[in-house]
Amino acid sequence: MNVGDLVTLSAYARTLKCRSTEVEGNFVGIITEVIKWCADIALTGCEDYAVRWAGDTEPQNRLNIKTYLRRELKYVK
Repeated sequence: MNVGDLVTLSAYARTLKCRSTEVEGNFVGIITEVIKWCADIALTGCEDYAVRWAGDTEPQNRLNIKTYLRRELKYVK
């Protein structure tokens, strides 16, 4: 996944209690940032994705950024 891709929550993420606010609606979002959190760039699965959801009225900054793992997101069809 790359910055600018349109995403929605996956079936896995919809079962998580910590994602209950996002599950209430069928939201579509755009990836705004890919955050690598491991030192070895060659490893896969070492990144979080910052997503800005359509209709979200909160200003997005470093204090309230919403990040997701790859398995919590899927591409919009």
